[in-house]
Amino acid sequence: MHKKSFMPPDTSLQAHDGVIERKQKITHADIIMNALKVKKFGNYEEIAMFCNLTSMQVIRRLSELEKAGKIFRTGRTSKTFSGDRGEVWAILEKPSVTQQQTLFAA
Repeated sequence: MHKKSFMPPDTSLQAHDGVIERKQKITHADIIMNALKVKKFGNYEEIAMFCNLTSMQVIRRLSELEKAGKIFRTGRTSKTFSGDRGEVWAILEKPSVTQQQTLFAA
């Protein structure tokens, strides 16, 4: 007697592939952006520690995110673990009405 092999329906296979795709689409850039939404600002080491990524992973993504217009260099620096100074980065968010009024009140 031969056993008939079971083949799941196409819809099940498509659903499985969709779940795998969605899981793989979370990138280091996404992780950094989410961290900056919470943390608001930080140098590359602070962001890396917060995200549980390596400093190199963060450094590479910061310039990409800056070019994409999602984050910016604040013009400030903060001390790194090695004692050097690292640029502080922040997320670009549309200011609220209150923030706009405060900025343009002068």
